[in-house]
Amino acid sequence: MKLEQQIREIIQQRVNALERDYQCRNIEWYFIQKPIQDVLIEPLVGLILHLVKEKEDTINELTAKLNQSTFVSNPDRDKEILKLHRQGLNNSEIGRRAGMSRQGVAKALHRLGIGNSVDIDQRGG
Repeated sequence: MKLEQQIREIIQQRVNALERDYQCRNIEWYFIQKPIQDVLIEPLVGLILHLVKEKEDTINELTAKLNQSTFVSNPDRDKEILKLHRQGLNNSEIGRRAGMSRQGVAKALHRLGIGNSVDIDQRGG
């Protein structure tokens, strides 16, 4: 509702300004086409683009937080990673089995206190 109200207010303000400045009720369309473009349409497009960008930023922030909280607070996956690590699997294989990237596995191992282990993938073996 807030977006709709903002758009309605801007349109009404711009139409009122056009009526006052150009007394457009009895003017041919081509006389007011440019002012409508400049005074009405461009500010609306700017507002909509700004609001869409704001929403995209919010969605990206929330997605990152969700991904981070999912990664951090998954004790079952942590147990699986530790179990696979103890079996001697490299980070790529652990990642395949746990549904993670090799880098994600390395971060998880570091977070779990095993950050100094050398991944076999990195040694070329």
